[in-house]
Amino acid sequence: MPLTPAVNTAHKKLLMPISKSNCSLNWFLFLALLLWQLPTSAQWHISVKGHYPEGSSALPNSAVFLDNKGIGLTDLNGQFHLVDAQKGQWLKVSFAGFYSDSAQLGEEKSVVFVLSPLTINEITIVESADAIRLSKKAAGLVYEISPKELRRAACCNLSESFENNPSIDVAFADAVTGTRTIEMLGLSGKYMQTQIELIPFLRGIQIRRGWAYIPGPWVDGLQLSKGIGSVSNGHESISGQLNIELRKPQGEKGNHLNFYVNQTGRLEANYTTAYAVTENWSSSTSLHLSTNPIAIDRNEDGFFDMPEGHLASLMHRWKFQGNSGWEGQFGFRIVDDYQLAGQTPLDNSTYWKMERQSRGGNGFFKLGRIFNEHPNNSLGIIGDFHYQEQDAQFGSRNLDAVQNGGSLQLLFDHLSTQSSNSWKAGLNVQYDNYLQIFNDFNANYQGVQQEFTPGIFAEYNWVPSEKWNVLAGIRTDFHNLFGTRISPRLHLKYNPTENTSLRLSSGSGFRSSLPWLENLELLASSRLFDPNSSLGFFERRLNAEQAWNHGFSVEQNFKLNYRPATIVVDYYFTHFGNRQITDMDEASNIFRFTNLNGRSESHSAMAQLDFEIKRRMSMRLAYKFTDARSQYSSGYLADPYISRHRGFIAWFYETRSAWGFDLSAQWVGPKRLPVNATGERNNQSPSFALFNGQIKKTFKEKWEWYLGAENLLGFVQDQPVLNAENPFSPDFDATVVWGPIMGRIVFLGLNVKF
Repeated sequence: MPLTPAVNTAHKKLLMPISKSNCSLNWFLFLALLLWQLPTSAQWHISVKGHYPEGSSALPNSAVFLDNKGIGLTDLNGQFHLVDAQKGQWLKVSFAGFYSDSAQLGEEKSVVFVLSPLTINEITIVESADAIRLSKKAAGLVYEISPKELRRAACCNLSESFENNPSIDVAFADAVTGTRTIEMLGLSGKYMQTQIELIPFLRGIQIRRGWAYIPGPWVDGLQLSKGIGSVSNGHESISGQLNIELRKPQGEKGNHLNFYVNQTGRLEANYTTAYAVTENWSSSTSLHLSTNPIAIDRNEDGFFDMPEGHLASLMHRWKFQGNSGWEGQFGFRIVDDYQLAGQTPLDNSTYWKMERQSRGGNGFFKLGRIFNEHPNNSLGIIGDFHYQEQDAQFGSRNLDAVQNGGSLQLLFDHLSTQSSNSWKAGLNVQYDNYLQIFNDFNANYQGVQQEFTPGIFAEYNWVPSEKWNVLAGIRTDFHNLFGTRISPRLHLKYNPTENTSLRLSSGSGFRSSLPWLENLELLASSRLFDPNSSLGFFERRLNAEQAWNHGFSVEQNFKLNYRPATIVVDYYFTHFGNRQITDMDEASNIFRFTNLNGRSESHSAMAQLDFEIKRRMSMRLAYKFTDARSQYSSGYLADPYISRHRGFIAWFYETRSAWGFDLSAQWVGPKRLPVNATGERNNQSPSFALFNGQIKKTFKEKWEWYLGAENLLGFVQDQPVLNAENPFSPDFDATVVWGPIMGRIVFLGLNVKF
């Protein structure tokens, strides 16, 4: 699907006109020189390529301009033959999703362009072999995470891929399911809009467990934006956006295998392949299989620390590249997920157990066209159809759910031929149908909810000079339950010097709350649902969550001991007009879901320094401060399980002999805990530190072995399951989790290309 092209300079090949020389008064030489200087038509061979993580690749159907006038498209090999042109004229090329480039025609008859890819709309971190550097090309603040960066993380799926990214906090949701949660800017991951190549992802049933459904070896890159996102990507972005780029049919050809095993018995295998079928068609397949065959109780509290189970997922897709400006893609993804945990042994029918089964999948398509007669215009269509079901048992409680729906987006892009400005406009439709059946001890609830949201949007990118970049957009959504919602958004970037960038952003977003699916871990306790509060999906529906997010950042590039370094300082403020509050502070034996009745705000500030110590050796230092508070039944309190202070340090080194060493450490400050069984309030967890390390060795660029360990010092939370010996008593609670549940975990892995 074509993305918005923007004008910038990447790799330039400037071809200068021939300089004049003095001539004699001899009439013959004068005539020869005169003929030499007359304008002549010639033919140039143009080649357009795109820069990908695995190397450069041809960009078919790239738009070609001569003196800002569209003259055609490149062929399937990214080639274009230019005739009837003159030396001194300016040639420009553009391709959807990449920065445009230009050059002046001269003596050299072969012109090669290598275009750099766009990100969502913000800061791009581009990784090289020597360092990590920041690009100044975009308007907001986005981190682009390469596959090389992902391989520095300890393991294995998307939720475990942020170990070296201080912008995101990862924690366990409870002491039973092993589910990891994501937080950014002091807010839950549900406020970060997540997409797979601009297709909606992590919605509804998948919102908690879905992070595990994307294996790391499938990922070709991530674009993580902080703050409000682009209006073209939807209305649900509040704290940020995450776009996941998977391995593509048109990407690096061949086969990739990954194997992983750790000391707890976890086994994983991943396979990805991409191949050309014909000149116009290519295809790719990705397969994941994992299992936890052994349930382990390291702390001997009578509950398994991690569940048994298996996870299988398959993705297959096709890519078509036409000769008339059309390109397309379609495919499907399916997943089967099973978990079993609880008291030991699991074969005792009278013991407390957690059993969860989830199956589903989606089919999708993308169509895009660059118009031959107007190559500065492009049209894109994205469609998705999804289905997911879940059966979950937590002791005496059950939550069964079914979700089906789809989305459709139509996007039109226009790149100005007279300037660096561009605009886009479009419409999208989102439909979801939910069925939930909840058995809470002696109470039974059942509800059906249908959500239908058509929306329209427009966005303008104004680039008056190399110093300024303004991205302004607005969208209007017509929700069948929450009425008409208008979401304006603005990103502004200013470069006062070549090495300094200032960014501002502001905008609003909204989302529909799914309290039961978003708080599934609460069922791993004996807390009673308060029937007097608002029953999302059942008796009374909760209102839409709506918030404004404002951000500011400063980026400075400089030299540290003659080596490149970058420091970024950012601050974000989020305030909610309405929010779904999960209140666990009124009493230790109940929880309730309510609309916000008062204030809910989050202040987040972070400073991050990336620098190169010496060639192939770099470090990353970061500190983050978060103050997130909301109005609860017992007062205006800090949000639970959010650390106010965090510190981070990472060290990376690669030798000339293809050895790699990664070491990271993070310090996590105290977190506020909900009211406990004795009625104590404002309890705090202790601070703690976590260390991860990894060693890897690459052989002939085909084989890579890696050995590492998570939580090197073996720190674990004391008593993660409260009253574990009496799980059917009123004081049982496995949800008060503020730190690691497992101790040190040693792992071994292998990556193979063939």
